[in-house]
Amino acid sequence: MTTSIAETLIAAHLNSLDHLTETYLDQKGKEYVAPARKNLGVVTVAVVREIIAPTIFKHEDEEPLTVDIADDSYVRATPSKFKFGERGRALEILRSLELGGVNAQNRIFVPKGKASGDYFDMATFLLGESGQGDGRVLSSTAAVKYSDALSTQPEAFCVDSTFHVRGSEQGTLFDEVNKKNTDNLFSRIFIKPNTLFVQTLTFTGKVAPAEIVDLLLAILASPKAYGGQTSVTGVNVRTHIAGVFGGDFEVAENAPYVLLPELLANLPEDEIQNVDAVKQAVFDIFSERYPSAVGSEVIEEIQRAQLDKIQSRQHDEFTVAATEISEYYTRYFDK
Repeated sequence: MTTSIAETLIAAHLNSLDHLTETYLDQKGKEYVAPARKNLGVVTVAVVREIIAPTIFKHEDEEPLTVDIADDSYVRATPSKFKFGERGRALEILRSLELGGVNAQNRIFVPKGKASGDYFDMATFLLGESGQGDGRVLSSTAAVKYSDALSTQPEAFCVDSTFHVRGSEQGTLFDEVNKKNTDNLFSRIFIKPNTLFVQTLTFTGKVAPAEIVDLLLAILASPKAYGGQTSVTGVNVRTHIAGVFGGDFEVAENAPYVLLPELLANLPEDEIQNVDAVKQAVFDIFSERYPSAVGSEVIEEIQRAQLDKIQSRQHDEFTVAATEISEYYTRYFDK
């Protein structure tokens, strides 16, 4: 049984915990620390997002964002719709293992005299974060880059709407200020269950060690709530991994705007909403373009193994990685 991405071909395209930083000397011979220089190496996690309960991906307008592809309009979900929830899950995992998550999400502050590595953690390394400390802004770039997610069916087949009357906080429709029933009416446009989205999550520059990729796979292993105004539905999206791919160079298909037209060309119309068919088609496309490919069955083994270690609170690999990454941030920001 495969328990880590480090046990697969993908390991050749990743960094290691021993090479997170480099030390330099300036013109006066003073030593300083910086993140290790980027190298050739790309790892892409290709995912299929399955809507399993009404989901809202909105911005300023009540309608979801769309993009025109192949003479039709498809629903577009921006990275923020997924990253926020997945960062939250990463922090929960680290807190359960007592390996990080000291601050609330987007609330990092390093008190004067404290080590930055006590506040920046594996979730910071994976998904990026910025905070304040001793009058400075401390910023860490995300190791993984999220693409937009695009629906596999045109918008007309993916959305529906509901009409609401907003009640008062007392649970009634009576407005006690104006002494009348509320006329606060609004529509809510949602993505329908059984809609599929394709998306890629990519590590570039051979920066991330295997433990960071394993953390991402663990985060993606369980359904959760995404988007806005969906708290009444709870869990609303299930994530399927079509495969993990590695090589020296990124390919154009990492952009779903290139991937989706190829996918539509390779799949019969009656299979475009079939999760297994879409996963296989995505795997076939990427495995032809990357020299290293790991299929969904092996990835699911890794995810189960990672969840078992987390649930038993016995994750030795994350314990080692958390210590190294804590020291990485302390050296980078404080020395």
